[in-house]
Amino acid sequence: MQSAPATLEVDLHDLSLRDAFFAVVLNAPDVVALERELTGRLPKFSECLQTGQLPSWCVDHRWPLDSSADTLAYGFVYLPISFLGDPRPTPSEDQIRAGKSLADRFSVLLRILARGDLIAVGTFWRTGREQEISARTWESTNLTIDVQNSDIYRADNEEPIWTGVWLRRSNGQFAAEVARSNESTLPEQVVSLAAVESACTEWLYTLMADVAVVPMPKAQLRSQANERWGGDLSDRGFDRSRERALDRLKGTPQWNIWKRPGRKRKSSLSNHHTS
Repeated sequence: MQSAPATLEVDLHDLSLRDAFFAVVLNAPDVVALERELTGRLPKFSECLQTGQLPSWCVDHRWPLDSSADTLAYGFVYLPISFLGDPRPTPSEDQIRAGKSLADRFSVLLRILARGDLIAVGTFWRTGREQEISARTWESTNLTIDVQNSDIYRADNEEPIWTGVWLRRSNGQFAAEVARSNESTLPEQVVSLAAVESACTEWLYTLMADVAVVPMPKAQLRSQANERWGGDLSDRGFDRSRERALDRLKGTPQWNIWKRPGRKRKSSLSNHHTS
């Protein structure tokens, strides 16, 4: 099979820092491909891609800007309790590969911001004023990104520096980053599978956002998705697409309705397909 460079073109303009992190790091085709390969062997990696949780023994969504392949790999194996004399746990080959894939992609996002290709804008916590964030900020070693809330913190500080961070184009120019991994290649098939998941996410979002559509159980949604994409969409791929669609609906009544739909009246949903 022919191979293509591991590339992903993403226009990050007007995205929240959270959405940019998911687009460039967690939803990158090579990262998604590795997660598929490790299915069942590294559940914490799958949870990381789904929720944005930092590899860690505890629930933590703050990613240090100086995260390395080693620290992320160790996060998959770290134990909260150890005893004197116990050997330090060693990451497995799978954990090392997962840590490296995340670190590589995270460094891509930071390079975009440090170069000034995109300008980050956030509300400065102490003044409540929205302001641009210096490109030099992204070269810091004592800051963390809260992937859940698009906030920036100093390490070990509970008070954010900037909140609600979002990105905009620099000087009005189109800012699309080709995120390339120099050490690996990605089969064309994986790129197409990522495109299928993206299309499924858009279809689900459009369906769920339509107040005229009666919510349906997850199994019924999966069945309709399979009618559209067949074997090109795996069960895990559908689950990822559904979670991304629901994330986009957060804060709206539709999110509450679709998150856990109860018993619904019969409807003609099977005939309601968004083209």
